[in-house]
Amino acid sequence: MQVIQAEVVEELTGFLGGEIVINPIQGGAINLSFSVDQGERRYFLKLFDVSTIDLLDRARLFRQQRILAVKGMAPKPIYLSARGNFQLEEWIEQSNLTQSELSSKQKCLRLAKALNDIHQLCVRFPPLDLSSDWQNYMRLSGATFSRSQLQAQQQLLSLWRLESEEYSVLCHNDLSFSHVPESDSGVIFDWEYAAFNSPYFDIASCCIINQFDKVEIHIVIEEYARLAVLDNNIVSGKVHSMLAVVNKTYELWALACTKIPN
Repeated sequence: MQVIQAEVVEELTGFLGGEIVINPIQGGAINLSFSVDQGERRYFLKLFDVSTIDLLDRARLFRQQRILAVKGMAPKPIYLSARGNFQLEEWIEQSNLTQSELSSKQKCLRLAKALNDIHQLCVRFPPLDLSSDWQNYMRLSGATFSRSQLQAQQQLLSLWRLESEEYSVLCHNDLSFSHVPESDSGVIFDWEYAAFNSPYFDIASCCIINQFDKVEIHIVIEEYARLAVLDNNIVSGKVHSMLAVVNKTYELWALACTKIPN
């Protein structure tokens, strides 16, 4: 059962200025989610996992989400706690692709459209620092890596750098089914890992997060290439080269997670 701390309730009550009712809802794999009702108004509350291994600047992410909300691509963030351990957002009443009865192919097509929409946004966010992320994961894991393993990691990082330096756009970097609404509203959820990055890394990340098979990966790539008016073979080659980079990212992340206390 999800339990919310008294200090969170107190801070929220002080900000909203009245009696509130908080109820847990199904949310992400890491952060906890709640609905907050005040009279006829409802808000979405996200309680961040403070033990996360990722180095996240919550104040910067809050500002970025405000920009995305103005463009109709994200829920409007309303309040970030003084400690940065929770965030209040506008409530958007709609189901996501995880809850949808759409076919697997239709879901893949929706994800491809969401990726293209994100990559077409004219905003400038800080770039993804994948090298620092990997170093952080390796440090937290406490693991010892052989020279050949370190060389292989550097080769993958070099591949990613070439792609990101050649062409970078705004990327979500964590686009699961649960982050895309079933309706074609344009709104995307959970922008915690948004950064400028190679779009092909973003597509590869989406495919791995959603555990796509070869057929589903092909559908996403083909539809993305069509929407972005790009050569399908070029997109396919670049995405498949990034799959190894994304897989290594999640491998190191998972290794670090084993050292974080529950």
